[in-house]
Amino acid sequence: MFPKDRAIELTRQCLEKMDRSDCSSILEDVEAKRQRVKIQQLCRLWAGMGSIYKFSVGETLEFVVKHVTPPPPGKQSFGDRRKSKSYQVEANYYKHVAPELLSPPPTSPPNCLVMPTPYVVEYGPNDDEITICMSYLQGSWIQTGSREDVQGTLRWLAHFHAAYWGLGTIDELVERVGLQEIGSYWHLDTR
Repeated sequence: MFPKDRAIELTRQCLEKMDRSDCSSILEDVEAKRQRVKIQQLCRLWAGMGSIYKFSVGETLEFVVKHVTPPPPGKQSFGDRRKSKSYQVEANYYKHVAPELLSPPPTSPPNCLVMPTPYVVEYGPNDDEITICMSYLQGSWIQTGSREDVQGTLRWLAHFHAAYWGLGTIDELVERVGLQEIGSYWHLDTR
């Protein structure tokens, strides 16, 4: 499970990044132990390389923590190295790309695609341990969207792709922030 001191520290860091008027009072309550940080493990990651947790403080504050702990580099199989690289790419995406795509947010109708807001992305020594804290997205999957939902989704995807389209921009971004060379976020040869 997650150490309590680490949970409080991550909560503090996330609260500093959130756009909420009550962040300072929530932080004071957490640090004074008037409110506790409730941690629920949502799932384990590939090959036991960590877990995804939901952190809750009170009734209104929730965020997700993805904590990646791959085997030490000298003890990783070929598959472990690929999975570890995939988690590094994901962390790089949330640290460097997602904030740009979320500001300013594209206009879209309700029930359209949304992306979690990254609050904290940390790398351990040697980039082996990774912690990603992001907004908790609630809701249900769109099963059959209306024409407006489909159009909103297509606008969101167009915005997503247009952000780095053309003139070698994506190649420069891949190199600069450490994304997958084929597919940018996902390694397409394995899809």
